[in-house]
Amino acid sequence: MKKNAFTVFAGDKQQEITYFGEQDLPVSIGILLDTSGSMEYSRKRADLLKDVVAKFVRENNPANEYFVMGFKNKGQLLVDWTKDVDAITGVIKDVPQSFAGTAIFDTCYEAIEKLKQRPNLRRAILLITDGQDTVSQRKNSDLFSMVKQTDVMIYSVRLSNSQTEGLTLSGVSDLDTLSSISGGQMRPINQMNFLPVAAEIFARELRHQYVIGFTPTNLESKWHRVKVKVLPVIIKDSAQSKPVEPLVQTRQGFSLP
Repeated sequence: MKKNAFTVFAGDKQQEITYFGEQDLPVSIGILLDTSGSMEYSRKRADLLKDVVAKFVRENNPANEYFVMGFKNKGQLLVDWTKDVDAITGVIKDVPQSFAGTAIFDTCYEAIEKLKQRPNLRRAILLITDGQDTVSQRKNSDLFSMVKQTDVMIYSVRLSNSQTEGLTLSGVSDLDTLSSISGGQMRPINQMNFLPVAAEIFARELRHQYVIGFTPTNLESKWHRVKVKVLPVIIKDSAQSKPVEPLVQTRQGFSLP
C-alpha cells in the first residue's frame, strides 16, 4: 500500500505523515518465559516450547537480536543478546521451575529497560505465561504507564492449564491491555499444540509492518491517542469484488515530554 492510503490522527487532529516505510528492519526482541510451577512444564511441553521459539526466531529477520529471560518470583537473564538460534533454544531444554510465585509486571519492566538501551529502532517482547501475576513489586498500572512512554511492542501468549482454569480473568485482561497499548497482540491458548500458530503469526507480523512517522502539531497534554485510517482495498485472488476495510493494528498513543 502507498503512503496516500494512510491518514493519521493524534487525538482529533490530523497529522502530516513525514516518514513512511515498509522495510523489514531488524528488531531487538526479549523472549520472556514463565518458569513458575503453575506452567506445568513436562518434558514434552518443554520440547514443544523449544521448537516454537526456534521457529519464531528462524522465521524472523536474520538480523534480529534476542535475549531470553525466565521468571518466577523474579526475572533471571538466561541468554544475553545473541542471534544464535541454538544459544536461544538451548536454555529451554531444562526449564527450571519453582512455586515461588509469578512476577510478570516486574520482569516486563526489566525487559523494557534492557530494550531501551539497544540501537535498533524497532523493539519487541515475546511473553509466554499463564497470565497470573502474584508477587510483583510493581502494579499493573506502573507497567502500563511505562509501555505508553516507550516504543516496545508486546506480543503475549496466555497459556491455560489445570492450575489456572477457573481463576480470575484479571491476568488475561492485563496481558490484553499490555499488548493493545503497545501495538502488539495477545493470544489466549488453551492447548500447547496451538502455540506454534501464535508464534508464526507474531513472527509474520513483525516482518510485515508499515512504519509511519509524523511530527505532532498543536498538542498540549502529555498523552495522545493515535488513530490510523486506511483506504478500503480490493484483495487480490479473492472472490470478494468490493473493497474491504483493512483491520488496523497500531499503538494506542504516545507521550510528549
